[in-house]
Amino acid sequence: MQNLVDSNALFGSLADLVPLFDTILEAGSREYAYVNSKGNGVSIVEVSSNHEIRVTFLQVDGVTAKDWNGKTTKVAFSTAINSNKIVTL
Repeated sequence: MQNLVDSNALFGSLADLVPLFDTILEAGSREYAYVNSKGNGVSIVEVSSNHEIRVTFLQVDGVTAKDWNGKTTKVAFSTAINSNKIVTL
């Protein structure tokens, strides 16, 4: 994201905010229980109509490296139906 902002003069005033993106997002949006704007990967969403919604993030490290190490990190959350609480699994 920093490269994009730095490469376009129209975004110049935002350059100092890019490193703070995750902090700003968490502070301004309580619904985000997890942020990692520098990560790459996929999300898997499982919905049980009578139990819960579960989201699993599979973060893939070093995807831009010439010699990719294949390492992944799993982060998972769930929310019970009719609840507004997010639980880290």
